[in-house]
Amino acid sequence: MRAGVDVIASAKGTVMGTRNSVDDVLYTAANAANVKGKECGNGLVLRHDDGWETQYCHMKKRSVQVKTGEIVEAGTVLVQIGLSGRTQFPHVHLSVRKDGKVVDPFDPDGSVTCGEPDETPFGANHCRTARVQFYMPRLQITFQHLKM
Repeated sequence: MRAGVDVIASAKGTVMGTRNSVDDVLYTAANAANVKGKECGNGLVLRHDDGWETQYCHMKKRSVQVKTGEIVEAGTVLVQIGLSGRTQFPHVHLSVRKDGKVVDPFDPDGSVTCGEPDETPFGANHCRTARVQFYMPRLQITFQHLKM
């Protein structure tokens, strides 16, 4: 995390808002009051075409590299993975919304049915994972490699 792991825009969009000042600390009951109302930590929201939005949370303090109102292309470096907000390990939490409603990015229209876990060799989650590329052509989640 010290060297930084870049997070890039999953699709072209407009930056709707950012937060960049929350400390990178492990969330505990002792510091819960400091996080209240900032559970996402540092991050940003992108608005995409056709009512889609993506929100990137738990980013590294002072790593947001875009400004509200800026239009970014897919692949633009936005921020770096951090430990801000209500989290206990460094990662990016990506929320996907359509017309303001949170959607499952693996099944945005709610049509995927996988049956019982024993119906596939890898269980029901295998069915859902296999459909990622079909449902997410324009919201592909991509991370640049850590520079060592």
